[in-house]
Amino acid sequence: MTKRCCANCFSDEHIQRFIKDLDEIGNCDYCAATQVHTGLTNEVGEFLREGLEKAYQDVDSAGIPYDSAEGGYLTGTSVIDVLLDELSILSEDSTAKAYDLLKDLLSDGGPSPREIQRGADDWLSGGDALLVERGFWSDDDAELTSWRQFKRHIKYFARFFDLGRPTRRTMLQAVGQLMNEVATVLSRGSLLYRARVLEKRPTAGWSAQDELGPPPASSAIHSRMSPDGISYMYLSDSEETCLAEKRPEVGDRVGIGIFQLTVPLIVVNLGEVSRKSIFDPSYSHRVSMARSFLDDFVDEISRPLSPRETGLEYVPTQVLTEYIRSLGFQGVKYRSSQVSSGVNYVLFCGPQDKPQGTRRPRQRKRGKYVIPPFTRWMVLDDYKLVKVMSVLYASESMIRPLPNKSSGNRQANGKRQRNPT
Repeated sequence: MTKRCCANCFSDEHIQRFIKDLDEIGNCDYCAATQVHTGLTNEVGEFLREGLEKAYQDVDSAGIPYDSAEGGYLTGTSVIDVLLDELSILSEDSTAKAYDLLKDLLSDGGPSPREIQRGADDWLSGGDALLVERGFWSDDDAELTSWRQFKRHIKYFARFFDLGRPTRRTMLQAVGQLMNEVATVLSRGSLLYRARVLEKRPTAGWSAQDELGPPPASSAIHSRMSPDGISYMYLSDSEETCLAEKRPEVGDRVGIGIFQLTVPLIVVNLGEVSRKSIFDPSYSHRVSMARSFLDDFVDEISRPLSPRETGLEYVPTQVLTEYIRSLGFQGVKYRSSQVSSGVNYVLFCGPQDKPQGTRRPRQRKRGKYVIPPFTRWMVLDDYKLVKVMSVLYASESMIRPLPNKSSGNRQANGKRQRNPT
C-alpha cells in the first residue's frame, strides 16, 4: 500500500520541486507534517530510481568480481547508504523514519511482483542492491577518463600526437563542454597583482613595465600551466596573495605590479566547478565525471610547487591549460595554494617586446591562435618595491592559524613609489 511523503522530508531541491509540481496538498505519513505538498511513494520512488540510474549501476552489471572466499563483492555500496550518505537527500524532518521512507520509495517505485514475473528488471532489487558509480570499474569508456588516467597517458604514452585510442580529443571532450558553464568575465577596470623577486636594486632607467610583466619567451621556464618558451601572465587578486605565491626569502627585494584591465576578458573559473544533483533534469553523468576530472586538475595546480618536481610532472596540466586556450578562452582563474582566500589567474598574454625586424602575427578573434602582448589587455597602473624582513614559521601540530599579516607567512615593508632610486 502506497503512502504519502512530503517535500519537507527531502533536502535535495530537485526532489522537492518534483513533489511540489505534483500539486497535491495532504498529510505526510513520515514526518507528520500536515497540509503540505505531498506525493505518493510510488511516484516519488520512480523519480528517485530515474536519477540513480543516470549515475549508478548495480555491481553485477558493472562487472564487479565476487569473492567467494569472503562471501561478497569486492566493492559496492547499498542503495540506502548511497541515498543517505553519498547524496544526503533527506532532511532532518525525516530522520526518525529515514530507513522506512527510503525502503518504501525504492520498493513502491519499482516494478510490481507481477511485472517482475513477466520479465521486468528490478535493478535495485527493491532497495537491497549494491551500487557503484558508472565508469568506476571499467576504463573502456574514453568519455569517463579520470585525471589519473589522463596524466598517465600524457606522461608515458603519447604527448604530441594521438597514437591509438583513446585520443586526447575524446578524453577532453566532456571537459570542453563543461568550460562554458564555469566561464566568467573579468570586467574592464579590474585590478590584478603580479610579484617578482628582483635580482638587484633598481637603478636609473629601470622599467617597471618590462620587469614586472611576463618574461620574454627565451627566458620563460616551465611552470604548472606553461612549458619552457611559452610566456603567460601569472597574476593574483591581491598584493598579499601574489607575494605569498612567490615565497621570497628574507632580504629579497620584490617588485609588485598593480595592473588594470583595459578590456573585459573571458576566463575559465575553476573555483566554480561543482557537481550537479543526479535529480537535476539537466544532469549528465559524462559531464559530472568531467567535473571530477577538473576537481583533480584544480587540486594539482593549487598545490605549492616543489623544487623536487621535474618538468615531466607539469606536462599534463600544461596540456590541459593549452586545451583551454584552444577553446578561445583568455585565461584561467583558480584558488591560491598559499592564501586560503586568495585567487590566482593565468592569462594567455605575453611580453610586450618582440625581436628586432619581425612582425607580430595578426590578432585573431578572442586571441585564440596567438599570444598577444599583455599591453593589449591591461596597463601597469602602479607598482611598489618591498623588502622581505622576516619569515614566520609554525609547528605542524599547531591548530591555531598564523596571523593574517602580509600573506600570512611573511612580513614585508615598502613604500609605494613610481620612480625608485
